[in-house]
Amino acid sequence: MKGRDFDHVFHSNGKVSWGPADSEKKTESVGALEKVGDDCFVGSYMGSNGYTLTSAINLATGMLVSFASNGAEWSKQNGTVTMVD
Repeated sequence: MKGRDFDHVFHSNGKVSWGPADSEKKTESVGALEKVGDDCFVGSYMGSNGYTLTSAINLATGMLVSFASNGAEWSKQNGTVTMVD
């Protein structure tokens, strides 16, 4: 979503916790994060409502390109990414 920040945590058990960065409320979905190159990853998940998000992430440059779908509409979104511990 343009102008909004979201946190995403990809867990090793195949789950993703995500939600607005300014909120403690997070949603858990099934998903995965795969390394595809040095500092480059692809992450994807589907929410319980059928919405999907697939993102290409470059940690070296901070570039993020995402593709979202709700089953009826599709959108491409560009943004930035920051890894936090």
